[in-house]
Amino acid sequence: MILTMLKSNINWVSMSDTAIIIEICKNLKQLRLKKNMTQKQLAEKSGLDPATISRTESGRAATLLTLVQVLRALDNLEILDTFVQETEVSPIQQLKLQQKIRKRASPFVSSEQKKRRLADLLDDDLKKDKKLIDTMRTSLVAEPHGKKRRLVDLLTDTNSTKKANRRK
Repeated sequence: MILTMLKSNINWVSMSDTAIIIEICKNLKQLRLKKNMTQKQLAEKSGLDPATISRTESGRAATLLTLVQVLRALDNLEILDTFVQETEVSPIQQLKLQQKIRKRASPFVSSEQKKRRLADLLDDDLKKDKKLIDTMRTSLVAEPHGKKRRLVDLLTDTNSTKKANRRK
């Protein structure tokens, strides 16, 4: 009954708040009568006082909790689906969400393993730099005080800095 009321041609916007409550409560009463229940039976099944059922059906003292309890007792909670609105996702948001979905599982790597891998990478870089410096030094035998020598000194200082940073 309420479900048909929600899908009816009633102009809810033009009604006052009180008129809307009275209309909903009137339909609750019709739903109870359709299920062939008395107010007392509904009160027992819902755990409410019969006076609360009477006040609710007349449009007075109807809280949301009372409404939920009555709908549950009348086996009509699906009416509340009307209040749940699905949010639409734009195509751009959908693409972003799909990109964030993991495609593969990755093995668990502890922080210690990460530190060791980083240290290994730094060691590899350091070895490559040393090889480059050694190559440059051998080519400097003929020109010990030129531009190349300053570059080797600069690279040597950089490697010392890398070692110091890695130790920290």
